This record gives sequence, structure tokens and C-alpha cells, in this order.
Amino acid sequence: MKETMQADLDRLHWEIEELSYLYNHLVSAQLEIMVYPEWSVLDVLRHLVWWHESFASIAHAAMEGRECEAPRGSLAEVNVRSVAELSGVGVRSLLQRLRSAQRGIDDCEAQSADKELGYRKGARRYTFAERIQISINEISTHRHDVLLTVLSG
Repeated sequence: MKETMQADLDRLHWEIEELSYLYNHLVSAQLEIMVYPEWSVLDVLRHLVWWHESFASIAHAAMEGRECEAPRGSLAEVNVRSVAELSGVGVRSLLQRLRSAQRGIDDCEAQSADKELGYRKGARRYTFAERIQISINEISTHRHDVLLTVLSG
């Protein structure tokens, strides 16, 4: 189990590095390209950073033996809020915040591995390992979508 957890954390780090590499090599005009009907390339990064910070906060609270308030609302509502709350934050700051959130997650891994963590108010609870998998899949999917959009645009 410990080996699997380390492999998953390594994969999450790889996803973050690939995402950072991609965003560090985009020009300003590319940040405004629409990836989805409601989100630009920059909005996708805002969404990912918001969720990663949420994961880090929830994991940190669990490590301290307390419950952290999970985001409220439907997934669609929370996703809209994730972008809106980081509106105006630029790429460099967002990437710094993403790495900072990852360091917070790394700090919690040993103490939180078996704890169930909130995700969103009203949703089921997930283990730390499941949350890592969710983050890997989310970052990978959105990174792929951004890359395809930028390459085709």
C-alpha cells in the first residue's frame, strides 16, 4: 500500500510539473482561448488550483484531527465558484499556489493516508488515496484538453 501511495504521489507531482510546463510556455493570447464553453485556458488553471488548495486544506485539517468545511453546492456551482474566486489571479501566482498546495498535501500524506476526507458538502467521503487519484485524473484530463485546444487554435 505504501508503494502504491508513493507511486500515486509521484504521478501527481508529474502531472503538476507537466501542467506547469505547459502554462509557462503559453503566450498571453493563448490564455484567452476557450477550452470549454464557459472556461478559457486561464480559467481551467484557476479551477485546478482552487480544487488543489481545497484538497490541501481538507487533508491538513484531517491530519490535525479536525473537520474542514467542504465546499457547498452542486458540483456545477462549486466549479463556477472555483474560477470566480481566483478571477484576476495570474498564471505565475496560480502556479506558485498550485505547488504550495501540493507541498501541503505531501506534508499530510503519512498522517492522513487512511483518513476519509470530505470532498464537497453532500458528496461521499474519500480516502486520501482516492483524493490523489481524483486530482491526477482531473489535472490530466484538463491538461490534455488545454493542450489540444491550444494546438488546434
